[in-house]
Amino acid sequence: MKLLSLKLENFMGVKAFDFAPLGHSVTVLGANDSGKSTLETAYWWLLTGKNAEQSTDFDVYPYGAPEGVEASVIGEFEDDNGDTFTLTRTYKREFTRRKGDVESVFKGNKTSYLINGVPETQTKFKAFVAEHIAPEDKLLVLGKLHYFATDMRWDARRAVLLDVFAPHLSDADIIKAHEELAPLGGWIGAMTTVDDMARQAKAKRRELNAELNEIPARIDEAERSKPDLPPESERPSTAALMKEKMKLVSELEGLKSNADAAAIRTRIAEQKAKAAEAKAAYIKDSTAGSTTITRQAETLRERIRRTEEKQMQLERDYKANVSMKESLEQELNELRKQAVDNHNEQFPTDRTICPTCGQLLPEERLEEMKAEFNTRKARRGDEITKKGLELKALCESTVQRVNELAAELKDIEVHLSSDNEMLHSLTASIVTPPAWETTVDAMAYNAELRELEAKLKEAEQTTDERYFAAQKRMDELNAQLASGDTRAAVEAQIKALDKRIEELKAHEIYLGRQLAETDQRITLAERFVQLQAADIEAKINAGFQRVRWVMFDRQVNGGIAPCCRATVQSDKEDVYTAYESNTNTARKYNAGLDIIAALSKAMNLHLPVWVDNAESCTKLENIENQTIRLQVAADYKEIKVEADK
Repeated sequence: MKLLSLKLENFMGVKAFDFAPLGHSVTVLGANDSGKSTLETAYWWLLTGKNAEQSTDFDVYPYGAPEGVEASVIGEFEDDNGDTFTLTRTYKREFTRRKGDVESVFKGNKTSYLINGVPETQTKFKAFVAEHIAPEDKLLVLGKLHYFATDMRWDARRAVLLDVFAPHLSDADIIKAHEELAPLGGWIGAMTTVDDMARQAKAKRRELNAELNEIPARIDEAERSKPDLPPESERPSTAALMKEKMKLVSELEGLKSNADAAAIRTRIAEQKAKAAEAKAAYIKDSTAGSTTITRQAETLRERIRRTEEKQMQLERDYKANVSMKESLEQELNELRKQAVDNHNEQFPTDRTICPTCGQLLPEERLEEMKAEFNTRKARRGDEITKKGLELKALCESTVQRVNELAAELKDIEVHLSSDNEMLHSLTASIVTPPAWETTVDAMAYNAELRELEAKLKEAEQTTDERYFAAQKRMDELNAQLASGDTRAAVEAQIKALDKRIEELKAHEIYLGRQLAETDQRITLAERFVQLQAADIEAKINAGFQRVRWVMFDRQVNGGIAPCCRATVQSDKEDVYTAYESNTNTARKYNAGLDIIAALSKAMNLHLPVWVDNAESCTKLENIENQTIRLQVAADYKEIKVEADK
């Protein structure tokens, strides 16, 4: 694709200008503010509606232009087949004057589109540009010098490189290229990737570790569950034991009923009922004149009782919440100490020696152990932080509850004080008869009641002693009757537990082998990722001359993370520096051209390339694309276009 001409009319600061590179690479010379950047903006505005910086926030209209002036850009292009077409974008401010108004009123802006002189909608215009030139994203990638390496999002840039230079690099291709990865071919299967296999292996490793960690405890539990084997003894006479047992059953049933104690309990109940009736009659006769005051006092006492019950409950709640607050504060302090200890914990240096063989651990294993240590440390830190936040919230709500309970208790104390003073005034006005307990009748009832309770205690004590003795003998008889089968049952139980222990030990060995195989799969999958990264970078970088792409970040723990950074060759051939921070402008500009040339070749799409500030580089490499260089030249007050020699 070539740009043949670009015609500007009333566009930004340019009244009229015809730019005709005729498909050739050219250098546009001019002093500052001569219109070079306006020329590039006109190109991008025609195709995308944006300026050279890809922003819509700029004024297309000439400053101070009168009503009715139309800004336009017309571009003529030639495709790879030699066919030409013309694109036009116009911009006009519309005004309206209502009847009777002196001045016109701004109505709005109107943008029009033409393809080969025929008016079209914006949608059809954009579709035509995408089909006959390129979609907007490719226009920028292949037409702006530094866009792909610096302005584009790294993940989008990475996706383009992978799609263009390594679209069919499958897991099988990586495995086939490296002999050490050969076992992976049999493990991943036809429908599984290495990444899927690694995730499955890591999940299985967690399950195996969890199961292995449980086995020693299960073996220990089985060992402790073995009962003691009873000594050999002669079988007792079953007939004699059964006869004695039947006799004891009858005796125990009789002791349970205990008729003597039951009769005494009946007499005690009757005596208490008689005493209660006598006390009620005495109180009724003694307080007949103070019924109203007594009723008021009873009502007040009931209210005081309920208030005191509420006070006791509140005091219990208050103490419980205070205790909980102190406990939470202590736990928070412990958590803070744990957080400090966890933060200060360092990977132990003595872990570099294998405890089994005494040899130094391999670097890969040591890095893996460090990564596991850091992961556990970070997880503990997260758990401590989460628990601390929960405890802090709970502590704050508990403090609030303590304050609320303290306020309620203070309020209840005020009410109780008032009610007790009122009760004291009421009871002082009641004529109080002698207490019932001091009367002769009450003493007589109590004397007879104490005598009956003493008889009941004696009867119950005698019965309990006989019952416990008979029950003890019954337990001995049952044990003797069962002892004939006890030894065989215990032997069978011990044998079953021994078998279970052997099964657990065999399963432990099996799980250990499974774990070793799983670790081998994970290790090989990690190695695959490293080799895959190297292969992808090599395949992509083979398409470039001056630029090397970093597609993966190598981490301290041996892992890798996807990225996409351009590096440029420095003074030393084997040393590359970051594209964005490269201080050698010539190398950076030529690296940008190298990127566009490689992408254009791979995509089979060559678009005009705009190079602003071209004076920063004394020699720009030639590429197959049409190149339009914008170069400051103080001697040229007006733009001058020079074709490449």
